[in-house]
Amino acid sequence: MSPTDILSDTEQLVLSYLSTHAPEDCMLDKISLGTGKSRATVLKYLGMLHAKGILEYQIIGRNKLWHVRQAPREKFSGPPGTEVPDETVSDMVVECDRLPLDPFRVMI
Repeated sequence: MSPTDILSDTEQLVLSYLSTHAPEDCMLDKISLGTGKSRATVLKYLGMLHAKGILEYQIIGRNKLWHVRQAPREKFSGPPGTEVPDETVSDMVVECDRLPLDPFRVMI
């Protein structure tokens, strides 16, 4: 079951608006006009979706531009018994690119 399966109708309406409109159209007033809901209702559901980790916002002047949060990059756990402190696979690949290349050794 995905997180969007348990959203209310209004949450789904706000989420679909944000998914289909340009970032400059994703301010409170424009979302309110586009969804046909009051500013108070839209603000309530934006807050709920943000608390659930589905939405993010960026403050531009006095406005918040809302957008759907991108999926986080997966963490690399490493072999059992080792710790990898808050690095992602792509960070580790960059570090590996700086190592001297051994043509007889291939990492998979």
